[in-house]
Amino acid sequence: MRKQIKIIVYVVLLLAFILLSVDFYLSKKFYSPSSNMILENPKEYDGRQFAFIGPVMNTSSSSFYMNVNHRPLKVHYDNLQKPVLGQIYIIGIVNEDGSVTATQVHNLSYNYLKYAISFFALLLFIYLFFKDWKIKHWRFVENA
Repeated sequence: MRKQIKIIVYVVLLLAFILLSVDFYLSKKFYSPSSNMILENPKEYDGRQFAFIGPVMNTSSSSFYMNVNHRPLKVHYDNLQKPVLGQIYIIGIVNEDGSVTATQVHNLSYNYLKYAISFFALLLFIYLFFKDWKIKHWRFVENA
C-alpha cells in the first residue's frame, strides 16, 4: 500500500513538472528572438542589442560578413583580425537594413582545433579504459 502511494505521488509530481516545463518553453516571452527572426524582420529589432556567433566569410577595412545559421550577416566593424581555425562572437546593435554594428568582438581562435584534440583524447581515454576493464554480465570487471 505504501509503495503504491509513493508511485502515485511520484507520477503526480512528474506530470506537474512536465506541465510547468511545457508552459514555460511554449510561451515566447521568456526567450530572446533567434537570429533567423532578427534577419527576417530587422525593422522590428532596430536599435536593440544582440549576440551572434559564427565563422567569418570575408572582411574589408570597414566591415565583414559572417555566417549565422547558414545565412550571411553584414557586421560594421573596423579592421577585424580574422580568427585562426575558429569562429567569432560579436555583441552588436541591429540596424534597420539588417546589418549589425558591433560593439564588442571576441575571436574564438583555435576552437576547431580544440574540438579535434578533445575527440582524439576521448578515443585515447576509451582505449586505455577498455585495456584494463571489460564488460561482463552488465558490469565492469578487471581485464586480467
